[in-house]
Amino acid sequence: MCIVACVAQSAHAVETDTAMVDPNVGNTFTVHVADQFLYDDNLFRLPNYYIDLARLIGPTAVRQDHIDTISTGADGLWTLGSHVVALDLLADYNHYSHNTDLDNSGGSGKLTWNFQAGPILTGGAGASFSRSLANFSNTVLLFTDDEIDQTQYFGSLQLRTGLHWNLIGGLNYADSTHSAFIERFDDLSTRSGNFGAQYVSLLNNTITGVYQYTQGIFADGGPERRFRDSTETVKLDYTFGADTLLDASAGHQSHDSTAAYSSFGGSIWDVKLQWHPAPKTGLGVEVWRRLTAYAEAQSDYFVARGYSLSPTWQPREKIKLSLVFLWDKHQFFSSYDVPITTIQRRDDINSQQLMLTYSPRKVVTMNLSYTFQKRVSDIAEFTYDDRLAAVSVTVNF
Repeated sequence: MCIVACVAQSAHAVETDTAMVDPNVGNTFTVHVADQFLYDDNLFRLPNYYIDLARLIGPTAVRQDHIDTISTGADGLWTLGSHVVALDLLADYNHYSHNTDLDNSGGSGKLTWNFQAGPILTGGAGASFSRSLANFSNTVLLFTDDEIDQTQYFGSLQLRTGLHWNLIGGLNYADSTHSAFIERFDDLSTRSGNFGAQYVSLLNNTITGVYQYTQGIFADGGPERRFRDSTETVKLDYTFGADTLLDASAGHQSHDSTAAYSSFGGSIWDVKLQWHPAPKTGLGVEVWRRLTAYAEAQSDYFVARGYSLSPTWQPREKIKLSLVFLWDKHQFFSSYDVPITTIQRRDDINSQQLMLTYSPRKVVTMNLSYTFQKRVSDIAEFTYDDRLAAVSVTVNF
């Protein structure tokens, strides 16, 4: 479940990263179990003027609820010569104290294989799967159990062409489906490919230029429910000494579809800075402009412009305090030919989170968090505020 105000990924984002894992790590396998107890004072992300939930949703519906999430997972890493296989598994069960019809099981899994063929060629392939309950903040008057399944298959290659230069490329197939019949118009399949060149300095700083092309088709497959997306970006990863890391990208993205109100073309950027002014303190800063879409509403995409601040303080080895401040502005478009809710929609989002992490033992981690999030929208049904408090315990074996 997303606790901080959920920030969407790049629209119809795909994964092709199968970076080589250091074979010197050796074989590892760990199992973990966790329990999280969450209080949510606006579970359905409703505006304050919705009072009669029994009439709106059902006779047992309650605005506030407690959610108990029990989860277990495993992480494995196995090396055989120049081949590395990594496995990540997670399964969880979510129980609602009042809105019990939303009880659900979810989880995720990812399997990757990486290889090195001689001194100049590396690559890999993998697959991932996840299942989760759709967030109510991005649907209109849909309060049923809608579980989203997301599947990806991906692969990449990197060819070293000189002391400082690499050629890179990747392919991806992704599929997203909804369990709720009313949301199945938003089921999406995409196919994507990318290629580019990368410069690596003697200090291991990199500059990478990439072109990515994506084709997508929504559930009914009609001509108005398809799109083409092309992106040209330049990415910089640069380390300033041991205390500061810069991760920046900028480029141009074009999104073309025959659907009404659906075309976009413009600049995109994302700049992240991690700074550690002292051994016990840190500060993360990020600013962005990107074309994005939420997993539960992929046919309603938008341009997001925002920034976030993430200070941290670790007074003791076992204790860490972190804050997140986020501000985001969304201007919506639509890939759906009947854009009921998204024409002229603009949202302003702000969120703050305070989290305390305590590790009394090497294998035990406890987290306490409080989150406030608020969204103001031109469409009244999308305006809400919410407060969440959570406590969790994780044990590793």
